[in-house]
Amino acid sequence: MFENLSEKLQKAFKNLRGQAVLNEDNIQESLRE
Repeated sequence: MFENLSEKLQKAFKNLRGQAVLNEDNIQESLRE
């Protein structure tokens, strides 16, 4: 269970790091994942 959650969080943070600017849309997209 925690392994799956960890993988999803890592993917979300990787996507956020790829963005030059954090905005509400980027954050919402990451939270959906």
